[in-house]
Amino acid sequence: MIFCTPAPMDLLENQDTRNIITIQLPSGGIIKAEAEEYNQIRIVDLVSTDPMDYMNEHLQPGRIVSFKPSW
Repeated sequence: MIFCTPAPMDLLENQDTRNIITIQLPSGGIIKAEAEEYNQIRIVDLVSTDPMDYMNEHLQPGRIVSFKPSW
């Protein structure tokens, strides 16, 4: 991969390294998220070719999603 940037490479190497997880959607897209608290994630990015994924308010970046265990 080639980066063309006016910023020195030192700045790119020292970027914030958050623990990002990737979740596959049934439509074939992916959600990039980071852990917030116990059983919660915050959606960072949505990558999909399905326009309906972008219309879904539950998949919008910045939204916090809670997971509830099913026994």
